[in-house]
Amino acid sequence: MLIKRKLPLMFIVLCALPLIFLSFIVYHFSSDSLVKSSKNHIMETTKLESDVLNSLIREQRTEVELAAKRDSVIQFLNNRLKENDTKELRDKEASKLASELNRRVKEVGYLRRSFVIDSNGNITIDNNNELKGMSLSDRSYFKNGMKGKSNISEVLHSKVDGQPMVVLAAPVKDESGRIIGVFCFEFYTEFFVRFTSTIKIGETGYAYIIDKEGRVIAHPKKGEIGNVPNNKKIQEIFKNLTRDDKSKMGMDSYTYNNQSKYMGYSYIPELKWVLVVAQNIEEVFAPAKFVLYIIIGITILMIIISTVLSVLASRSITMPISKLTESMNRASEGELTSVCDYKSKNELGQLSSNFNHMIKKLGSSYQDLAQLNEELSAQQEEIIAQNDELIASQRKLTQSEERYKQALNGINDVIWEIDLKTHKLFASEKWVEVIGYQLEDVHLRKFLKNIILPEYRQLVFEDIKNHINLRTSNFSTELKVKTGNGEIKWILNRGNVLYDNSGNPIKLAGALTDISDNKITEERIQKLAFFDTLTNLPNRTVFFTELQKEIQKCEVNRTNGAVLFLDLDNFKIVNDSLGHDVGDVLLQEISGRLSSVLELDDMLCRFGGDEFLILKKNLKNKDELKVLCDEILMLLEDSFDLNGKEVFMTVSIGISVFPENGDNTASILKNADTAMYRAKESGKNKYKFYNEEMSRGLIRNMLIENELRDALRNEHFFLHYQPQVDLKTGRIIGTEALIRLKTENLGFVSPIEFIPVAEKAGLIPSIGEWVMRTACEQNANWTNKEYGNQRISINVSALQLKQRDFVEKVESIIKSAGLSPEMVEIEITESTLMKNMEKNVKVLKRLREIGVRTALDDFGTGYSSLNYLMMIPIDTLKIDKSFIDNICVQGKQEAMVDYIIKMAHEMGVEVVAEGVEDFDQLKMLKRLNCDVIQGYIFSKPLAPNEIDKLLLKDDFFQYL
Repeated sequence: MLIKRKLPLMFIVLCALPLIFLSFIVYHFSSDSLVKSSKNHIMETTKLESDVLNSLIREQRTEVELAAKRDSVIQFLNNRLKENDTKELRDKEASKLASELNRRVKEVGYLRRSFVIDSNGNITIDNNNELKGMSLSDRSYFKNGMKGKSNISEVLHSKVDGQPMVVLAAPVKDESGRIIGVFCFEFYTEFFVRFTSTIKIGETGYAYIIDKEGRVIAHPKKGEIGNVPNNKKIQEIFKNLTRDDKSKMGMDSYTYNNQSKYMGYSYIPELKWVLVVAQNIEEVFAPAKFVLYIIIGITILMIIISTVLSVLASRSITMPISKLTESMNRASEGELTSVCDYKSKNELGQLSSNFNHMIKKLGSSYQDLAQLNEELSAQQEEIIAQNDELIASQRKLTQSEERYKQALNGINDVIWEIDLKTHKLFASEKWVEVIGYQLEDVHLRKFLKNIILPEYRQLVFEDIKNHINLRTSNFSTELKVKTGNGEIKWILNRGNVLYDNSGNPIKLAGALTDISDNKITEERIQKLAFFDTLTNLPNRTVFFTELQKEIQKCEVNRTNGAVLFLDLDNFKIVNDSLGHDVGDVLLQEISGRLSSVLELDDMLCRFGGDEFLILKKNLKNKDELKVLCDEILMLLEDSFDLNGKEVFMTVSIGISVFPENGDNTASILKNADTAMYRAKESGKNKYKFYNEEMSRGLIRNMLIENELRDALRNEHFFLHYQPQVDLKTGRIIGTEALIRLKTENLGFVSPIEFIPVAEKAGLIPSIGEWVMRTACEQNANWTNKEYGNQRISINVSALQLKQRDFVEKVESIIKSAGLSPEMVEIEITESTLMKNMEKNVKVLKRLREIGVRTALDDFGTGYSSLNYLMMIPIDTLKIDKSFIDNICVQGKQEAMVDYIIKMAHEMGVEVVAEGVEDFDQLKMLKRLNCDVIQGYIFSKPLAPNEIDKLLLKDDFFQYL
């Protein structure tokens, strides 16, 4: 082996071995660290979710204990013990208590039943009156409750339907502390199934719960529920548990379905259950494998760098040897003037100097031989003179050829010619620039086979063949070629065939033009015409074309398809609050998430604004659509990080299946749109399948719209008024004006139904102006009757606030009615306020400037943000009825209402509680220092003449 090869190889080996050893050490320590971190994550998740489950159980246990202390429950059981009430009174009390229990059951999705057991073990009342009279004296939770213990049962099977359930029980004690019964909450075990399904670790992690019998009671796979898990480790854990194990936790591994898994487990003493969180070991080791690949890559890179450095180092040694060797080789071939130009003071430099000295001596000897050669040179001059004439002629020919080549090179196209007999190719120098091959590298058949892309070869042959057979005057073909550097180009090949005197084709001649830029421009124009520029999704034109094809395909093959109409909920708020640039980024991220759940055959299109369309092809059944919609809703549950701001977004989906719901693009899209609006109306973040009932709803909306227009022309609207009562004085301090509509064709139409129709039809401003004028005139009438000064509250919509002259109209109506501005209160909802926060706040400030009061209606049902509450100028805050309904049942509701009242009073804002219906609510609100009450406990909305009678009362409380 030569020294110049042997030396760098030795350097490379010396560098590579330490690098490989170092890489092994780095991987060993980093992989141990990553695996340890993954195990810690499993244990942290296990502890966290175990704490959450314990907290939920303790919270519900507290709920049961509070419910058992309610006056209504204690009084009901005491009355049964005394049996001094009539059956009619007991039934009335039971019905009222059952209604309260049923309302609580509906509020808590995972609560199955709520019931009360008397001291004899018989159910005296339950939320749906199914269990009344059933004996539960044999149940352990009843026995423990009668011993004065709040307790949680094991997993039981219902005596009614055999379903698995868990019961929380608490003793009911009378004023003397005597136990008179037991109050119970019954829970579905499905609640724990949903709880475990939310626990995710990586791609393969999941959680499940095992009861004290060692059986699975909650698992993401429903088929596992009720079985004893094939996990010997868990069975050993249960065997080793003792009464002292209050919070036993641990980490272990096991094998399930041939998959090795790590598991974290935690014992839940409240339930005597074990929560298990498992994850595939293969996934745990995945980060370590990734680190291994990185280390291998770095090692290879370092070896390459060391190789280059080794070669450079060895070259500095071998280069002088190579120069000296080359000089010696030239000298051995007779080149005696050759010297070695390497100079150095080392041994190689000395060797080079000695070699040069020797060459000089040989050169002087060679001069003698040169004189002898002069005679031969003289004879040769005559031959050279004759050759000069030949060279002059050759030069003229060369100049002519050069001019021809320059002419060809001046053309941007490649000029080419093929001899059909020899198959030789001639081309201008542009050939190398355009095609990327040297002419001598190109064999004609190789060119056709390797350079022209396969899908264009037959097209080229056909065009040339048609021209040779005189079917066309020339040939011209657009094709794609692969150049010598691997680049793909669009080429226009055009030319003619040349014939000999006998009419036989002998040559093909033509030109190649690079048209890649033109094609790119065409593709951009095509994309602008058929794709959305923001999301790069197909636009509606492409979607309608594809939908029409799919409709025809379904008709021929008797198959089904579907169109999903998606509309983002509250997207305008993002645009208004964060800006359209952020909104555009959100649309791009949403389109990316939507694309990730679709199959290859499906099509996603941006229909416009915040609306998307999905074309589902080859539909087998509607369950496919349900799975797809669930995936979409789940995808959007995760927040979006937009310039450092966390944004949440939901979507409403309407589904139209064809040909069932339409046989043309217009009807299919219209029906999907109708279903989408029904999804929005039912609460948003939902999906709805189209049905004929929805169309009937549209028809009814059209009828309502016609009646609204007629009512505006003929003043068929009328107002009812609901009194607002001061809790301190018991006097009516104002009324809220509520619009009503009754027509000959439709009868009474609820505002809940006709207000949305009026908003869509643009009738709200006219209706709102009529309501304001009528309400102010009526309030002025009451004032003139000397009933005292009561304010009138009037609801205003977002469309009214948008009017430029809204404040001027309000001021004009108040003056026309002869009212003081302080006697008028404008009510707006949270959702109305947030539609254009900045502008609406300015409107409210202008109303305050002219003396008109403002009230924030339905507080708590919308955004309920303290930030905006501090920004807006309001005089009254109205707590929504949904908070009042459960104020006497749920401690959280009471605390929330208490907090709202105190916060409002600190801000100098009056508080009105809406929807008050019973005495318990009234007493609670009075204790919490609420200012004003509005609800059926005082009066439902009444006609003006009925309000006259109420205004004559001095103290409203004495008539209750």
